[in-house]
Amino acid sequence: MGKVLKAFPDASWVLEDLIAEGDRVVCRVKMRGTHTGTMDFLRVPVPATGKRFEAEAIHVFRISEGKIAEHWAGRDDVA
Repeated sequence: MGKVLKAFPDASWVLEDLIAEGDRVVCRVKMRGTHTGTMDFLRVPVPATGKRFEAEAIHVFRISEGKIAEHWAGRDDVA
């Protein structure tokens, strides 16, 4: 998380959807921010561009005995 906040110090996340059924919980999250710091979490660091950024992620959790037993995610963001 620290590397993301270094690259996008104004980052914010919004929970767009939250669905629970049986032992599954699904959430769709949107992240927004401005690329004002170096992205050090890529193979080759990317210097700041000053551009706005928006990405979505969908997370699926399997719950067992009140705890997260498994987690899957699909993301639409920078590569």
